[in-house]
Amino acid sequence: MPHLTRDQILAKDDLRFEDVDVPEWGGSVRVRELRASEREVFERRVFAAGSAPSVSLPKTLGDLRVSLVVKCLVDPSTGSRLFKDEDAKDLNEKSATVIARLFSVCSRISGISQEVVDAVVGESEATTGGASS
Repeated sequence: MPHLTRDQILAKDDLRFEDVDVPEWGGSVRVRELRASEREVFERRVFAAGSAPSVSLPKTLGDLRVSLVVKCLVDPSTGSRLFKDEDAKDLNEKSATVIARLFSVCSRISGISQEVVDAVVGESEATTGGASS
């Protein structure tokens, strides 16, 4: 294989994507893998939230799944994000089953470690599980 130059590497569009059927929404969505900088921010947020006092866990961990989904859903024709970060609160009102399915795809194609996924899934379930009456 030839050795690549800086310019060749930077010019390469290397982000993977996957189309996911969402019958609950009547169609499919395109999931794009996170950029390296986006993944770094997400993983730092997970570990920072995990070390926070338990009093703040619902605020910090409650929307981690949705925050990842918001960053990964893109328009198939332009590749631009469908949602802004501030849309997470609205997307949090959608089906937990759909969000969990999309989170799974987002984390898998973005190479997010199982340790991070377990932290998000475990804490999110603990947070939402205690809220039932």
